[in-house]
Amino acid sequence: MSVRSVWLNGALLSEIALTIMGILSIGIPLALVIILVCS
Repeated sequence: MSVRSVWLNGALLSEIALTIMGILSIGIPLALVIILVCS
């Protein structure tokens, strides 16, 4: 396991984590608005 592959895996994981956090931070409020509007 070379240092570079570890670094690349870490970068990939952080990208995935940031993407998930971004989706949640947009998706959860959006879902709440939709629920409030539809109810």
